[in-house]
Amino acid sequence: MIRCFYPPHFARIAGLACLMMLAACAGPSRTIAPPPQADDCALIGVSSNGWHAGFYLPAEAFAPDSVLRSEFPEADWFAIGWGDVRAYPGPLGPASAVTAIAWPTGSLIHAAGLTRDPRAAYLQDHVDVAVSQAGLASLVEAIEAEFQRDGDDGAMVAGPGLDPRGSAFFEARSSYHLFNTCNVWLAGHLRDAGVDAGWPGGHVLPATLMSRLESGASSACPPAPEAAR
Repeated sequence: MIRCFYPPHFARIAGLACLMMLAACAGPSRTIAPPPQADDCALIGVSSNGWHAGFYLPAEAFAPDSVLRSEFPEADWFAIGWGDVRAYPGPLGPASAVTAIAWPTGSLIHAAGLTRDPRAAYLQDHVDVAVSQAGLASLVEAIEAEFQRDGDDGAMVAGPGLDPRGSAFFEARSSYHLFNTCNVWLAGHLRDAGVDAGWPGGHVLPATLMSRLESGASSACPPAPEAAR
């Protein structure tokens, strides 16, 4: 009889991969925010640099004592992303991307506080997305919950950010792995906000997410009934 021998850690790796796949397919039930209406609508932005998708969110959507308003009190907009603790600060490339998904790792939130609309401040592809106020609140709540907290309930700054005009990396709670990459994380929160983002796990790179948003999500608030007639 022929026997196959595997490295001692192979079974553990395979078992963890199976568990993550099951979790990705049968995750907990989620509350999905309602779609935007003419009198219940806000516009956000979703950006892409080819590797990584991010949010453009108005600062006024966050509470005055929130992490981001406290860190960037003069900001009118926040550009927000999430990613692997080692690969996200960069430089990001194929090698670091493979390393990031090979095994669950820690994660970081990157946030930049801007005094002007990031659509104009950054030369990145972006898509405008309409959400309800409940959808916007869902995004804000999810982002606030992602921050690791210190003993005084403050955010844990991991280092300076990528934008010298005012940004920082913050320690985050979620694990980064093959089934929870930066783009999957973002697409999942969009889905919970009531946005037609497709299956979050299918967005390995942001190109598929951006394409789905362009074809399936509303890019403008619905017109008022009087304007529609």
